[in-house]
Amino acid sequence: MYLSVLLNPNAGGVAHGYGLKRAMERVCKDQGIRCDFLTSFEPDLIPSNAILVCCGGDGTVSLLIQKMCQLRVSRPFCVVPLGTGNDFARATGWYNVWKYWGVEGVITGIRASKCRTLDVWGLEGEGGYESRFCAYMGLGADGEILRVYHRLATSLRCLTLSAGQKRLYHVVAALIFLCSKGLSMRARHNVPIEVSSPGGRFRETVKLGIGGCLVFSNIEYYLGGMKLLDTASFNDGQIELTHIKGLLSLALKGRLRRKKGVNALLDRMGRFGSLLINVPKGVFAETDGEPLGLLAPGGYTIGLDASLPVLIPPKYLLAKERATEREILKKKETGKIFVPEPSFY
Repeated sequence: MYLSVLLNPNAGGVAHGYGLKRAMERVCKDQGIRCDFLTSFEPDLIPSNAILVCCGGDGTVSLLIQKMCQLRVSRPFCVVPLGTGNDFARATGWYNVWKYWGVEGVITGIRASKCRTLDVWGLEGEGGYESRFCAYMGLGADGEILRVYHRLATSLRCLTLSAGQKRLYHVVAALIFLCSKGLSMRARHNVPIEVSSPGGRFRETVKLGIGGCLVFSNIEYYLGGMKLLDTASFNDGQIELTHIKGLLSLALKGRLRRKKGVNALLDRMGRFGSLLINVPKGVFAETDGEPLGLLAPGGYTIGLDASLPVLIPPKYLLAKERATEREILKKKETGKIFVPEPSFY
């Protein structure tokens, strides 16, 4: 088995990243696994039979996905969650593997994993504008709060902080958003956004309101571990549309596990194979936890852009009580992983 480890040194703090590298080298050497480390996806440097281990958060996964789609080349990959939210790692199961079993569990999970396809969605607009996402896209308050956060993090040079410290900066960014915009944002956030299906069977005009947002979800998790949806599949060719009426209230009630209060803030509008969006005025957007900036007025299309291979760990690794550490480390699954062919649309 050959592993190419794509390591984001800034995710989880610099010390965490280098500590992971040393631990991965030790475990791979003990198990006779070839392993190399990269800081970006370069197909020429990665053997065709290699498995990618993406070490970082949702933003690192998003960059990897976008690079694969741009180059129209892919490798099967898994995720070591070192980011702030790690929603994609939660949806694919690798978050629990890392949490309960560490590096040894990740290697065992790769050996015993099954390969599935991952839907990658594209956002296309007028003038050749395009972007991609694999977890979710948001329009409205979440896009602006992330923009404030990245400006704050860049100016204070805190991009290399730990995940917990970055979460505090997200809270600060949300407070800055509330204090600096307030009622002056009412006009912008009350801009009606028209969403429709290509066949015209669905058509809805949504006014976001202050603190509201539209979320297009390919997975069930959002906001760093909160379950926005009861069930979701990242490979069924469908995307879930949800109107969040108050993002900051949702984040607070979600952390307090007040399910009734959470449901009152959500308007689940259905699942679709593709969607048309009309933005009469500029609105802030984000994809996979990374800010896109201000979307220009005009029409946009969301549709399936690619299907890429992703590894899913075995169920016995997803909960600590299901297996003892001795049983986990004795697992010797070395069967060949069947990798489906990627599709680019």
